[in-house]
Amino acid sequence: MAEIRTPTAAGGVHGKRRWPSGFTLVEVWVGLLITVVIAGASIAAFRGRTKVQTLRRVRDVVVADARFVHQLGLSGKTASVCVVGSSDVSVCTPSGSCAGTCTDKVPKGGFGLRFQSCTTPPCTYQVFADVDGDSAYDADEVLQNGVKTVESPMQTSPLTVGMVGCADQNETWGSVVFAPYSGSATLRGELTNCGGYTGSARLRNIVTFGPTVSGSSVQLIFNTGGGGIQER
Repeated sequence: MAEIRTPTAAGGVHGKRRWPSGFTLVEVWVGLLITVVIAGASIAAFRGRTKVQTLRRVRDVVVADARFVHQLGLSGKTASVCVVGSSDVSVCTPSGSCAGTCTDKVPKGGFGLRFQSCTTPPCTYQVFADVDGDSAYDADEVLQNGVKTVESPMQTSPLTVGMVGCADQNETWGSVVFAPYSGSATLRGELTNCGGYTGSARLRNIVTFGPTVSGSSVQLIFNTGGGGIQER
């Protein structure tokens, strides 16, 4: 403690006056509590931003694939198609079998992506050629190396599929097919009470990465008609 002697009017000196030179225990605890609260809030905010940024990177990879597939349809690219008689039945792959002849040709329906709702990562989606022209996904239409993996840091609902147009509703799966040369998009969903969700400019296929909570997820949106791809 610092000691200060104060003079009196008569020239004498008062007794010693002691001034506190540190903090009380209560002040120390209050300071520590404030520090812990601020640090906790900062860490939580940082983790939240990191998760969303990771989800955005995942979405960006899918967007790159989507734009590539859109370009495949728009430019009329060919694929190795198994032709049996006069019918295009499947995609030819090294590990698959073809009862007819494998021929390089433009798929009747173009190229597409198919998303499956998934609650536990890693999740997958497929890139396929619509060889039979039905504007829908078939398991034997997946291209070679066409099964893509999505790693998500979120353990709850990392990949969900929704359709907007007839009504807002979740789907078990959804697909988008880009037609040859025009690149126009046709959407399909698990539920078919709205005609398979095709042909209307109002229809959208929304793929959500991360929990469906505002600020905690990112989205990839496909629009029918012009094949528009949006990110959100």
